[in-house]
Amino acid sequence: MKIGFCLGRFDVLHLGHIDLFKTAKRHCNFLIVEVMDNSFKGLKKKKSAFNLFERVKILRAIKYIDRVISFNTEEKVYAWLRKNKPNLLVTGGEYRTNQPLKKFFENVVYTKNMNSSTKIKKRIAQMYR
Repeated sequence: MKIGFCLGRFDVLHLGHIDLFKTAKRHCNFLIVEVMDNSFKGLKKKKSAFNLFERVKILRAIKYIDRVISFNTEEKVYAWLRKNKPNLLVTGGEYRTNQPLKKFFENVVYTKNMNSSTKIKKRIAQMYR
């Protein structure tokens, strides 16, 4: 069985995320999506529109995703990857040059660059000023 893996905050879910999951599912039999908690390095100062519980619940409703997991540190993600050894990482094309997780996978599939959730949040904020 080919196991796929995607990682992200997935705060303000958008079509780019759905395309990511759809592409991932085409390349694997079982897709696991890891939702990053805001306690990850580099995310501590970012605000989320949805809390972790809400994001997990939303992701569990998407038909392309077989399992949703969450960790609060990079080290825990790395330990999980070493133990479970999924075959395939599917990530956005914007991470082609900076993807530290590549070393854990046999194969990496890059999707086209997707809309940034940050840009979408800014656009929404401007609409309601």
